[in-house]
Amino acid sequence: MAPRGRGGRGRSRSAAHSVVAAGDAELPRVELRFTSPIVVTGVRATIPLAWGAPAPATAGTIAADRLAAYGIALDRLRSSARFADGRLVLPDVQYVHYGGQGSGSIEAAVGASPIPLRTRIEGEHIDLAAVTQAFGLTVAHLTGRVHYFFVLQHSVAHGLIAVGQANSEEGGGEVGIEALEKLLNSAKVQGESTGLLRKTLESLRVFSYASLDAEVRVAQGGGHVSLSLEGRKRLGIFPPPVKAINFSNVPLALLVRTFAHRETQ
Repeated sequence: MAPRGRGGRGRSRSAAHSVVAAGDAELPRVELRFTSPIVVTGVRATIPLAWGAPAPATAGTIAADRLAAYGIALDRLRSSARFADGRLVLPDVQYVHYGGQGSGSIEAAVGASPIPLRTRIEGEHIDLAAVTQAFGLTVAHLTGRVHYFFVLQHSVAHGLIAVGQANSEEGGGEVGIEALEKLLNSAKVQGESTGLLRKTLESLRVFSYASLDAEVRVAQGGGHVSLSLEGRKRLGIFPPPVKAINFSNVPLALLVRTFAHRETQ
């Protein structure tokens, strides 16, 4: 990491094998590189530093306009902060993104470390329509709000390992799948003699769900997603046209290719 800062100042005291210091800085951009770059912009920090000595009793503070990593952006990030023996610890992170807010903890090492990155975050009231727009999904769109829990660790021995889950909040939402519209207009579907396939596809063009449950697992061999959508009853009492849609262990790379591909004219 090689950040450039302005307005930094500090004070320190040292013994033969230990250093305790305090300083503050403003950094327009900080970048860490693991399997994917982590970019933090608009950083403002006042952090006590310790090398080979007990961490100072009083924690510092850190704030950033945005942290972007692994395709996810956290905005207006705030946390208390400590830096001891080459490890930055943010124990009570608060942030906003995608119409909701979240909290968690982040630990990152500067220099050699068997586990250079560890983080745990959880969010609520996340607007799936905002997520769709932010990720540029042109094949599918989602509505509704979810809460999530996500744990990520990067280690020298095992690389990136991440596990997360998301669950819908009250009210459910809708899933519209544009790819099915193309199937409905294709010659093969138009020629379906029984009309059963067309009727089924039409019922799924806009799928109203009462609940959404998703699980994501990422390891060295790649990532997989499992998704379960329960249909919403019509008028609150009648069975839905489709009771549920379930996908198990779908490769994350396949979902990215299918739903994030921008078509060229």
